[in-house]
Amino acid sequence: MAVRSRPPARTWLLGQEVLGAFLLVVGLVAVATVVQMQFLQIPGYLLIVGSDLIQNPLLPGLTGWGYAVFFAVYLYGVAVVIGTLYRWWRSVQSRD
Repeated sequence: MAVRSRPPARTWLLGQEVLGAFLLVVGLVAVATVVQMQFLQIPGYLLIVGSDLIQNPLLPGLTGWGYAVFFAVYLYGVAVVIGTLYRWWRSVQSRD
């Protein structure tokens, strides 16, 4: 039986790295809305502005629950990208 060199898609979309990255991203947005120190608000602010850059041209006028769902999916997408980059970095480090 051959050993799979890649994890299944479920791991890529719901793995530990993605969960950790999602919690990090949600934490950054929460800090941006709660803390009044401007230099701590910058990462969360960039995430919020990034979602607006995508949402405004594609779904103008989206408000309420629709925007909340879009924003959650956007943050999840960012977490998947961060988790994938972390896995790649970790695999490169383990080769050395």
